Amino acid sequence: IFGVFFGANTAIPHYILWLVIGVFTYGLTSSSVLGGARSIVDGQGLMRSFRFPRAILPISNVIGNLLSFGFQFLVIVLVAFASGVGVSQRWLALPLVLAVHTALNAGGALVAARLNESFQDVQQLIPFMFRLLQYTSGVMFSVDRILGTNNIWLQRLVTYNPLVYIIDMYRWAIMGTTISPKGVVVATVEAGLLLIFGLRYFRAAEHRYGRA
Repeated sequence: IFGVFFGANTAIPHYILWLVIGVFTYGLTSSSVLGGARSIVDGQGLMRSFRFPRAILPISNVIGNLLSFGFQFLVIVLVAFASGVGVSQRWLALPLVLAVHTALNAGGALVAARLNESFQDVQQLIPFMFRLLQYTSGVMFSVDRILGTNNIWLQRLVTYNPLVYIIDMYRWAIMGTTISPKGVVVATVEAGLLLIFGLRYFRAAEHRYGRA
């Protein structure tokens, strides 16, 4: 639909591969954060039975989604070969891209876990939030369309959205698309800061998890 009505399929080479990368990598973040939000509430019985670091629950959810992403990545590889895009040396950078992406997902999952433990309606809001955020993350069409508008708030939302640059990093590694060095730095720094903040924010209330 976006390819036809917005002309993305003609403006972007190998649009199907470009789209598949965006959908799967964005889906990894949304499923990790949503699963993290539910982890503490769903793990109440386990936490009452055993003593263990509560951060294991959201982190294990992130790892589980990461393993599932491995099967999705195989689909990306198949689409890449079907599109005529072969393997290149850039693929060696994929573990580093995945590390930055995982740090972002883990930080988001930890923050969402504590928020949802206090306000259980949060898990209902997260899917809605991610459905809106995908339109400013370059999942289905290039964010250049947004950056070319006069809406300063939308431009800022794109500029400081780490998912924009992480998705671009995947596309660069697999397809050889252009990438912004500044964007790589922004995504790496924001992912690291979110992980550190998420760990501290989550652990600050760890004493009350499982006691409700």
